[in-house]
Amino acid sequence: MFTGLFFFQSLHFFIDFVYTNYMDIWVIVDTHFGHIKLIDEGYRVPENDSRIVNQLRQFPEDSVLIHLGDVCIGNDRGIHKHYIQPLQTTKILVRGNHDHKSNTWYLNNGWDFVCRQFRDKLFGADIVFSHEAIPSDGTFDLNIHGHNHDLTKGHRTYTYKFSPNHLLLAIETNLNYSPVTLKNIVQKMWKK
Repeated sequence: MFTGLFFFQSLHFFIDFVYTNYMDIWVIVDTHFGHIKLIDEGYRVPENDSRIVNQLRQFPEDSVLIHLGDVCIGNDRGIHKHYIQPLQTTKILVRGNHDHKSNTWYLNNGWDFVCRQFRDKLFGADIVFSHEAIPSDGTFDLNIHGHNHDLTKGHRTYTYKFSPNHLLLAIETNLNYSPVTLKNIVQKMWKK
């Protein structure tokens, strides 16, 4: 695990370092810790926060967590102090539409790398990691994203059609409130 602020010349170098030195790369999205409205409207189960945090705490130190944004709603300092900072894994945050603090704030509150999106070739796929889906322009194999939540409840609408190059991770449905390994995403969840 990295301690303090950790800067690299490029994200590609960081990911290469992580990929070659760590066993598991985990991905999670839209945890929305502290977001009572999602529970009240039936989009989340009441034990949402504890269920997710308990799983994240099981990660070994030599693993990596990529969070695709929307960490929490309100009480940022408290949630980061109690949920994010104690995690013993390397943590990458791809900021979402509810992550309003500065990159420096997130780096000072438990994250090892912070960005809006990044792209790299992992497990044989050219992957773009983002919070919201990005238009498919034919230059990447897979865009792993969140933001749209549980499609069965009509929670979001799309501004363009998704392609086979997009994989929506919805914590409420296809993730069952659990992080998933990047290897599993590429080899089992994504249909080439």
